[in-house]
Amino acid sequence: MKPRVPALLLVLSLAVAACGDGEGTSTGSPSPASSGTGAVELAVIPQASYDLATGTDQRVIFGALLSDRTLIGGGTLDVVVVSLPSADATTGTVVSQTTADFLVVPGMEAPESADQPAPIDGARVSGVYQLRTDLSSAGFYGLQVSGTLADGQAVAGNAIFSVAAEHRIVAAGDPAPRTDNPTANDDVPLVSLDSCAQEGNPCDPGNPDAPIALRHPFLYEVTIADAIAAGRPVVVVVSTPVFCVSRFCGPVTDSIAALASEYGDRADFVHLEVWENFQEQTINAAAAEWIQLPDGSAMEPWTFLIDETGTIAARWDNVLDLADLTSRLEALPPLD
Repeated sequence: MKPRVPALLLVLSLAVAACGDGEGTSTGSPSPASSGTGAVELAVIPQASYDLATGTDQRVIFGALLSDRTLIGGGTLDVVVVSLPSADATTGTVVSQTTADFLVVPGMEAPESADQPAPIDGARVSGVYQLRTDLSSAGFYGLQVSGTLADGQAVAGNAIFSVAAEHRIVAAGDPAPRTDNPTANDDVPLVSLDSCAQEGNPCDPGNPDAPIALRHPFLYEVTIADAIAAGRPVVVVVSTPVFCVSRFCGPVTDSIAALASEYGDRADFVHLEVWENFQEQTINAAAAEWIQLPDGSAMEPWTFLIDETGTIAARWDNVLDLADLTSRLEALPPLD
């Protein structure tokens, strides 16, 4: 079965198209933009988060667009998180009042307006807003988002999202799968290790006659099972740089490769290609252990950090928080 590989920009575009009748993406409560505040209505897209479940300090990411589908980026937005009794409820209980910081997709340009939100060129700059909040019970939650753009215009919008009782894939605090992933030393097609390693050099179209080779061979040197058995921290990125429908998978994988070059003395780094065979729609067994959902579908990219005990210390869905991962790697002691 083909994994469901959502592109954030595609999700945002579809969501704005769906609310083109003027009703917006509402939590079921009146939109701040239509309640006399004078704010321009903002489409808030929480589908950027892949696997929300109950717990403390949960990461929630969302996209934000104006009515003309222009992405908003930079600065912070004010957010009220509300627990709702049902999907169509008009009132609920405030869970937290916080701010959401803009998180740039690794490898893309930062917005020109770093201090305040502003419209951005989605071809060069892309990202999501990120917040952390407690989600104490399963059910429906609302985001009430507001802010002021760099030009002084107030913006506001609502969205609803659901929270499950348990995560659908492995999460922080869980034992990491002891995956016996294929490496460059195994007799497997290179494309099953890295979708870039195929004829035509799809990851470097300007050099189509280059030999078929792994772009980052040091990401395929060790199995996760062996690294855990040796008591070594591991960074695992699950992505498909060529076949991902978003532009995020390649940049995230390249960012992990750059971290491997700098912090390879503190952790092992492993890339798991989603596809064993894209044409036959066969998911790699190694990737399935990490990201396949109970219904057989999957979402990516994902990045995981495993600590020296073999426990998942952190994970990042969709857009990697590169600064957070880097800080965690810097805190690790050098390996023996």
